[in-house]
This record gives sequence, C-alpha cells and structure tokens, in this order.
Amino acid sequence: MSRSGNSASFITGAVLVCAGILIGYFLRPIVDPVVEEDPSVTAAQDQNAGHTGHGSDVIGISETTITNMELETGRFEVRDYPLTLQIPGEVVEKFSEAHLEIVAPVGGRVSRVFVTSGQAVEPGDALFELSVTDEALTSAQVDLLSVVAESRTVQQRLERIEPLVSTGAVASRQVQDVRLELQKLDARRIALIEELKLHGLTLEAVNDLLDGSSLQTSITVTAPENGTAASAAANTSPIVYTVESVDGVQGKTIMHGGRLCELTNHGHLLIKGMAFESDVAIITDANAEARAMTAEFGEEPDVVRVENLNLLSVENRVDEESQTYPVYVEIENEVSGESTDSLGRRYLQWKYKPGQRCHLEVPSRVWEDVVVVPAGALVREGPETFVFKKLDHTHAAPGGEPMAEFQKIPVKVLHTDRRFAVLEQQVSLDLYENYVLDQAYLINLALKQAENQGVVDHGHEH
Repeated sequence: MSRSGNSASFITGAVLVCAGILIGYFLRPIVDPVVEEDPSVTAAQDQNAGHTGHGSDVIGISETTITNMELETGRFEVRDYPLTLQIPGEVVEKFSEAHLEIVAPVGGRVSRVFVTSGQAVEPGDALFELSVTDEALTSAQVDLLSVVAESRTVQQRLERIEPLVSTGAVASRQVQDVRLELQKLDARRIALIEELKLHGLTLEAVNDLLDGSSLQTSITVTAPENGTAASAAANTSPIVYTVESVDGVQGKTIMHGGRLCELTNHGHLLIKGMAFESDVAIITDANAEARAMTAEFGEEPDVVRVENLNLLSVENRVDEESQTYPVYVEIENEVSGESTDSLGRRYLQWKYKPGQRCHLEVPSRVWEDVVVVPAGALVREGPETFVFKKLDHTHAAPGGEPMAEFQKIPVKVLHTDRRFAVLEQQVSLDLYENYVLDQAYLINLALKQAENQGVVDHGHEH
C-alpha cells in the first residue's frame, strides 16, 4: 500500500475515535445515571453511627422514645405457677331469692304511690297506700271489735260473781263456765288479729284499731323485712331492693292478691359458667381440694379480678344450644354509685349487673420452678417466640441523646394465658438481667424496620 493510502486510513480512524468519545460523553447520564442519596436513609444511618456490633438481633432505642412508650423493664420471676382452666361466664340473678312480687293484701283503690321504677328501697319503706274496699277486711275488723267488747262484758261478770262463790250464793261451776267463755273469746280475738295481719294490717294498725275502736279505711304496703327465708339466712349485709317495675297506678282498683310492683335484690348474684364435659372433672376436683375460683371482668389493661369464689353447683344436664354444663358460682355485689332525684328518691348503681360477661378461672395444675413473665413480654414470629433483654451498655446518637440497646432472645414457652406466660429455664435466659416486660412487639417492630432500611450496624466498636 502507498504512503498516501496509509495516511488516509490513519486520519479516518482518528476521526472515528474522537466521534466515539464525544458520543459517550453526551450519553453518559443515560447509561450511568447519578444516584442521589435519600436524606432520610442517610439520617437514619447517621443516627445509628456508633451502634454496637451485635448483629441484626439488637436494636438501639433512644431514652426519649422509651419514656414516651412508658416501656417497663425488669427481672423475670422464677416461681411455681398454677395452671388455670378458663371458661366463659355471665352474671345472673338468684331468681327465686332476688325477685319479690308485691301484691295487694286486700282489695282496694291505690290512693298513693311512693316509688318509681329503678328506685332503691329498704325493708319497711312505704310502697303504696290503698283505700280499703275489701269486705273481708271490713268484716274482720267489725268482728274483732265485737269480740273485744263481748270479752270486756264477760270479764266484768266474772269479776262480779267470783267473790260470791265463798258465800254459797253462786256455784263454783257457774264461775268455771264464765272463765271458759272468756277463754274462747280470747282465742277468737287472737285469730282475728292474725287474720287482719294477713290482710295487710300491721300490728301497729291493729293496736290503733283496738285503741280507737274505729275501722282502718286505708293500709300502707311496705317493702318486706327479710325477703325470702333463704335470702334472709344467707344475707349478712343490709338488704337494699330495686323497684324493677310498678303496676299499681294511682286511682287503680286492685283486687286482693293483685300485683302492685316487683322488687329485686342485686346484692347477691351468681356467675353462670359454661363448661365442657372435659372441664367438669377439673372443676369438681378443684372444689373438692378447696381451690377457689377467680372471675375476670373487662379487658386488658382494665381487667377487674374477683378472687376466692366458691362453687355453688354444677347442673346435671347439658345446655342444648351450647352443649355445655352450666356451672354456678356465688358473688357478692357492691354499690358503685348513688344518686337522688328532685323528690329525694334514691337510686343505686351496682358494680356487677345481670347479663354482664366475664371469665371464670379454675385452678387445675401447678407448673413448678418456672420462669413467669407478663404476656406483653413475648414476641411470636411464626413457630418461634422471643423476649428482649436490655443490654448493660448504652451509646449516644449523633445528636448526643443516650440510646439503650435490646437484644432478642429465643425462649421455650410452656403455657400462656391472658395475663402471663410460663417459660422453661434455659442457659440463654439470664435471670439476673433486665428484660422488656410489656410492648415487646413494638421493640420487635422497630428492629424489623431498622433491618428493612439497612440501618442495623454489624461491626462498630465501643
């Protein structure tokens, strides 16, 4: 090839190289774009600068965040833990003892109504006033007054003839006959008084009748003194009734035995638990060994626990709908509030109310020498369960704020319930260290977020 041909080829190659360089320069932003750093990621990485090198199972949390979370830490307990059976329950009334139907002791017209629905009344409080229209009551009053008058006459005759027996003017047999007549009248008087009391007259009203010799035209119906005989024997605290309903309206004529109102006594209630057949043996064994039950009302963190409850009975039949055995436990009620209306009528708010839901806890067995932790100390991830140990050392964030560190520790769970978890003792569970006692799921969530953002450090030194 000639020298002129070589020169032309060299010039052509140089032009192509220069053109390639220029094209590459202008196309660089497309082929290899500049990646700008995310400020939030950079800040998160900066904040964790100086984090300990424990791997991805450790998370640092600022003291401010811990305070805002109200996070509790402390040592786990090692003790015996009673395993309990939990069954659903409902507050019910002792119907035969709690409900009292107040009826008209005599036929009459309701002249005054002293109570209203929901009002609290005590034994002896006035409920209604009735204007008597019952002929039986009127007749019994007339008979009583007649017997009393006749008894006075016979008594006077006896006092007159008794001194004459010693003189022979009157035979002793005649005196005996008068005494017998007086005894019959006295028995008749007592019977009429009891009849009047059955008709609704109080002993005070009967005495007023005898003293004044005038018929009682109205009677006052009051709350019973002791309720039923069974409730009277069981009650150790003062009885307070609630007026459940009122049927006696002012001006209404009520027949003898007609319903005036209904009273309930909410001071003594029952918890009706629903137990499966396999639970009945546990319940009866606990009762035989005097292991008391506990009732839980409400949800965490506002659960109210009532302890030392005793089994009353287990029904010998199966509930058709739930296929469970009704279990009954007695519970004493408490007054939680009180108010009055413009007329001074009293109203009570009871702590436990019929229909209120709860859970019954029945002791069944005991886990011995185990680690007992609050339920909030656990975190579950699939088949694994963890707790968080608070490490002894802390470090400072770039801003200077102290940060505490928590390490995730795997544990073996033996039992859990609504309040506690039972863990097996193991080497990795150092019981002299402090652990997160609640909201462990939030600590785990922060750890997961840190892992996803790539801000968990793996090799810094202190």
